[in-house]
Amino acid sequence: MDAAHKLFRSQGYEHTGTREIAAEAGVGEGTIFYHFGSKAGVLEALSRRFSSQLLESLSAGEPLEELAFPVLIDRAFDSVHRFGLHHQQLGLPLDSPELTHFMIAENEIHLAFIRSVLEAHRQRGKLREGVDVTAAAELLLAMLAHAILTVFAYGRRDEEAAFRREVNRVAAAFLKSSI
Repeated sequence: MDAAHKLFRSQGYEHTGTREIAAEAGVGEGTIFYHFGSKAGVLEALSRRFSSQLLESLSAGEPLEELAFPVLIDRAFDSVHRFGLHHQQLGLPLDSPELTHFMIAENEIHLAFIRSVLEAHRQRGKLREGVDVTAAAELLLAMLAHAILTVFAYGRRDEEAAFRREVNRVAAAFLKSSI
């Protein structure tokens, strides 16, 4: 997967073939098809790996109920500084159908994580009464994803501090007090 990652980033997904991936990895092309089925399968495996890295960096081994939203939001922005945006890691343009397909799938993983954090806060009595955890998770993820795209993909890095602050302010509205 490291070979594919390197090639996708340098040449782009659409301009990289399985033969090139195999050569870069020092294996036969059949090995790529055996393990991944297709170039799209390699892309899917890379996408899962990046999501896993993101979730690990967000939780940093801490129990969900102890994760404060300001920390999570800062870690989400910081992970983009470390790893880059998903589409950049995969060598895909933002309007790529392949990226859309995998981002929809990965969205469910990220939503489940945020729901888990919210539910852990509910169980500890830190969530406001009447908050719909599913809807709140959807809103928080949409807002955070948009803020990150605006800052990193659309070149508004000088506004990063303001976006972090405002995402935190909205997240705090779901909580009984700032945590």
